[in-house]
Amino acid sequence: MILNIIKNTKVCLLLLVISVFFSCTPMKKQIYLGVGTNSAKASTATALDVYKLQPGDMLYIKVQTLDDKTYRLFNSEWVNTQGASEISLFVDSYTLSDSGYIVMPLTGKVLLQGLTIQEAQNNIQKSINAFLLSANVIVKLINYKITILGEVNKSGTYKIYDNSINVLEAIGIAGDMTVFGNRQNVMVLRKSQGNKLAYLDITDINVINSEFFQLKPNDVVYVQPTVAKTLGFKEFPFSILFTSITTVFTGITTVVVLINYLKK
Repeated sequence: MILNIIKNTKVCLLLLVISVFFSCTPMKKQIYLGVGTNSAKASTATALDVYKLQPGDMLYIKVQTLDDKTYRLFNSEWVNTQGASEISLFVDSYTLSDSGYIVMPLTGKVLLQGLTIQEAQNNIQKSINAFLLSANVIVKLINYKITILGEVNKSGTYKIYDNSINVLEAIGIAGDMTVFGNRQNVMVLRKSQGNKLAYLDITDINVINSEFFQLKPNDVVYVQPTVAKTLGFKEFPFSILFTSITTVFTGITTVVVLINYLKK
């Protein structure tokens, strides 16, 4: 009987070791931007890859002028309201045509394709200056959104109210990865480059040198699951396993106590 109990104990311990081996992720695989295989190069990271405007982009353009009549000519009513809806932004925004132009009052066509937001603002400012004095132009990209899917705590599509965002910031917006997120194989789908794919290892500090580290409008980030989840260890019945081991050890203890008692 004792041999059977010991045999069962070995089986339970083996199952425990296997489950822990597959379900636990090594600490080095959970650390963001750890020391990479070529970390010396990380200090010379490339300059920020600033987004260049392309056909279909929507811009919020505000022209500040001294008199109200001219101001109303360039700006829609929603500009003066707080919390303008996305529908208002969509309807009243300036959209780059297939040829890369926008059409504004007085100035007519303004070519913006291939320019950064700052360069576009400067071009529009020059066009306005030819007709108005003391006018000030503000330009924002309003169709900047990214989609985050997979092993994150809050997947979904997010509006970005900034000029740039990187992969780590995107993961932060999505509530960080789950424990089953594969940090060494994060997929980025870049729709603006004809659905180009890249796989990033965000445990390696050299990932900041990748052109895909800085996200662009309409990028899709997919955090793939680790092998542990693929094998189904997310639902592993640890409570049952530990209960069984506890029962076995309790049985062994009882038998040993009984044998010692009978020897007296």
